[in-house]
Amino acid sequence: MDVGLEPACVNVCPTEAIISGDLDQKDSKISNLVSRQQVTTRKPEKGTRPKLFYIEGDDVSLKPLETEQSSKSLWGSQSAGVGHFSGKETSYSLGFESSNNNSGEYNNSTGEKSVQKLISSKSGLSGGARPAKRVYDSPSKGILWGWEVAGYILTKALSAGILGLPLLLNEFGLINLTSQTIWIISLVSLFFLGATGILLIMDLDQPTRFLYVLFRPHWKSWLVKGGYTISVFGGLVTLLGGAHLLGYGEWVNWLTWPILLFSILLSIYTAFLFSQAKGRDFWQSPLLILHMLLHAVVGGSALILIVGLFWEPIHSMMPYIQNILIGGLVVQILSLAAELITPHPTVDSHRTVKIITKGVFKSEFWGGVVLIGSLIPFLMLISSFTPMILAFAGLLALIGIWFSVRIWVIAPQMIPLS
Repeated sequence: MDVGLEPACVNVCPTEAIISGDLDQKDSKISNLVSRQQVTTRKPEKGTRPKLFYIEGDDVSLKPLETEQSSKSLWGSQSAGVGHFSGKETSYSLGFESSNNNSGEYNNSTGEKSVQKLISSKSGLSGGARPAKRVYDSPSKGILWGWEVAGYILTKALSAGILGLPLLLNEFGLINLTSQTIWIISLVSLFFLGATGILLIMDLDQPTRFLYVLFRPHWKSWLVKGGYTISVFGGLVTLLGGAHLLGYGEWVNWLTWPILLFSILLSIYTAFLFSQAKGRDFWQSPLLILHMLLHAVVGGSALILIVGLFWEPIHSMMPYIQNILIGGLVVQILSLAAELITPHPTVDSHRTVKIITKGVFKSEFWGGVVLIGSLIPFLMLISSFTPMILAFAGLLALIGIWFSVRIWVIAPQMIPLS
């Protein structure tokens, strides 16, 4: 713009349907058009740039949820995960389910009735009015963040929780950790941290360039900040475990609080990463930070209960860990209720809640997260002190976390953005 060049789309348009310019110049053509014509924008609350205005634009053309999604249109058929996004197609790709013949085409998984109901309630369609249909659509990209992202959220939560909780109890004088216990749980923490790194690299478009994240960082990205958080946490845990293994544990007692701080950062930084995806309204919830922290508390305590079934040296902390898990499950249930029951400010986030509670994820959410992952282990924990029962309750809690993470990652991506 400063050197007199215009976007390519402006130059190639033969009808001059696209106008570009400087809105701050009051005498410019685009400034006059915006001030004199009836213009609309897509999601102005997002504050996106560059600023794009549509003259006499209507909701059907600008809002994806105002039209039905279908696997076939007038001039083509829809598919998912094509081109650069090949391999990203799943049965949940942007609200489409795999067809029965497995041909790669997709059908509307949320159903025509639910779409029509949503549109009718918003735009006032009455009687037998039907929502507009798409006659042409670009290929859907598929679910870009899939099981790898869900997996590394779980593994980093386990890495932070299995070490952070015992260190916290030890710091408050509730238990007395031996050097052997510290270096062994440090080793377990590093194992899950390594799994986190592997899954994170697998999710990158160019896995061979993963070192660019650290060596050529873009500091506004929470992917970079998360990468350094993982690195610092791993270094501190290695130093702590190595010192206790070699008999120099008293020299590194000062590492406890830095490790606790970075264990919290490790567990919650993905919430900030998700919030940078401004197009996904459900990920903008402030409760997402609490959900991530609870994954570390519930997951770490559940894993300790499972390990305690086979390793006697940590039996002294089991009553405390049991109570922590009980409290974590209670807060988890309350936070889920707060997230899904309270009204959401946007149509996209409200639609995501419907997908979770009444749509394709309803069985996984109510059965996996609420029943198997929360209520059943809670009842088992408050009624028994048997190691076998506690370990089984911990296993169920971990299953619940997996379902929860998977749903929270995939469901918001099923809302079409275009």
